[in-house]
Amino acid sequence: MSYNCYLIQINLIDNTFDVDGLNKINWTVDITKESNRDTIQYQTFSMIQDQFEIIINDDGSGEIADLVALKQENNEIVLSLYHCKYSSSSQAGRRLADMYEVCGQAQP
Repeated sequence: MSYNCYLIQINLIDNTFDVDGLNKINWTVDITKESNRDTIQYQTFSMIQDQFEIIINDDGSGEIADLVALKQENNEIVLSLYHCKYSSSSQAGRRLADMYEVCGQAQP
């Protein structure tokens, strides 16, 4: 994990990714567009708006995430970051280039 100028080593017992933890989204918008209405960012906002007390919608460059969501649970504040990235194709797919694009933008 990187934090500012520091590299923090995390030793994982099992470094595989459990795909069962993923939720498939049935996109009903134009997935080749990122923000505004009828886009992935707007649909993502619509999906989470009832789960959080505050959602900041930020589509500017250099933002920490496209959607920054906050809620209070018990005595803690829960922060969730949603980084939306449009698809390079109108058909959903498993494109490595799209994954690299969103991962590169999501890391600090």
